[in-house]
Amino acid sequence: MKDPQLPGSKALNAWAKRHVKKGKKDPAAQPHQPKPEPRKLTPALTSEQRAKQTPLERLVYDTAHSERIINDIILGRRIGFYELRGELGVGNFSQVKLAVHDLTKGTENMLFLKPND
Repeated sequence: MKDPQLPGSKALNAWAKRHVKKGKKDPAAQPHQPKPEPRKLTPALTSEQRAKQTPLERLVYDTAHSERIINDIILGRRIGFYELRGELGVGNFSQVKLAVHDLTKGTENMLFLKPND
């Protein structure tokens, strides 16, 4: 028994091959255009502006602009304003991890993480 979708896919490929513009894939035919560099969304802060910021504003700015903090978020070493330090325990329904809040720094907290189902 033949596959009913097979002739349709062959016809689609034939149409695509017939209607390809010649010279479109040839890199020599297209002029070289340099890619524009991405613009920075926010300019860097001056030392005066940095001094006027509240501690929370400084923390939010650093969270959004620091490469180290962004990498920690991507790798899962940081959740929100908490930096994860170690694992205290694992149960059937959650994990308990030691975390330090970036704003208060002095107090160590425990985070209860629920697993994703």
